[in-house]
Amino acid sequence: MNTIERSAYGKINIGLRITGKRADSYHSLETLFLPIELHDELVLERGGLWAPPFGREDLMSRAKGALEGVLGRDFEVSVSLKKGIPLAAGLAGGTADGAALLWALVELFQLEPPLPLEEIARPLGADFAYMTFLQGGNFAPVLGRGIGDELEPLKEVAPVPLILINPGFGISTPEAYRHWERAEGHYDPLRAHQLLLARDYGALGEVVVNDLATYIKRAHPQVREMEEALYREGAAFAQMTGSGPTVYGIFSTPLERDRAYEKLRDKYPTVIRTTGGGRGCI
Repeated sequence: MNTIERSAYGKINIGLRITGKRADSYHSLETLFLPIELHDELVLERGGLWAPPFGREDLMSRAKGALEGVLGRDFEVSVSLKKGIPLAAGLAGGTADGAALLWALVELFQLEPPLPLEEIARPLGADFAYMTFLQGGNFAPVLGRGIGDELEPLKEVAPVPLILINPGFGISTPEAYRHWERAEGHYDPLRAHQLLLARDYGALGEVVVNDLATYIKRAHPQVREMEEALYREGAAFAQMTGSGPTVYGIFSTPLERDRAYEKLRDKYPTVIRTTGGGRGCI
C-alpha cells in the first residue's frame, strides 16, 4: 500500500460548562461531544516531501511528530487535504485532520504503537483525545470532562438533522476562555444525551448551556442573530458550539431541516446542511 485516503470528521458540543481553572492555565469543563457528518478528506502517499497545507507547525505536523517521537522513526509521506470543515469555526477541523493523520499513518505503514493513539494525541491539545477517538470509527456521543480529554462514550443516537451557520470570521479559543461567563441555567450532559436518544430535541434548552457563549454573543452580535434565525426557521434547539462562532440548529426531521436550509442558505457566508449522531449518519 502506497496511498491511503482518510476522512476527518468534525464535531459539535451539545453544551459546555466550565468547572474550574487549572494550574496549567487550562480550564476544566464538562461537555457532550456529538460527531457530525461534515468532514475533511486527507490523502497520504509514501515518499515525497512533507508539506502540510498550513505549514510545518500545524496540527497535522504536530500529530506526525508525536507519533514519530513515540516510535523513534520518521515517516516520509506527502499529504493533500480537501477542506469541508470551515476554519476556526469551533468544529475542531484542524484537530480532526491531525487525528485522522495519526490513523492514516498507522494504516499506511502497518504500525503497532505501544500506546493507544488517544494517549499519544492527548498532549497535543484539549480536543485531540476525543477527535482521535472519533477518527478511529467511534461515532457515539461522548461525555468529556477534564479539559475535554477524559472521555466517557455513551450510547449511539439516531441521526440528528442539523444546520450549521458560520458568520465568516473566526474566534480565538483563548479569547473565548479568557472572557467566559457562567451561563444561566442548569447543564446536565447525561440528560441531554437521553433527550437525543428520545429525539426530544425541544427539551434540550432546559438542560444545555454554553459558558463560552455569553461573551461571544455580546462581542459578536451576529452569533446571537444566527441562533435567532435558526429558531425562526423551525429549529427545535439552537446554540453556539464550543468557542464558536459556528451556531448549530437541531431540527425534528430532515424535511424541516431542508426547508430551513433553503431559506437560510443565502443569508450567511456559510450555511451547511449536515447530520450528527451515530454510525447511521456517517
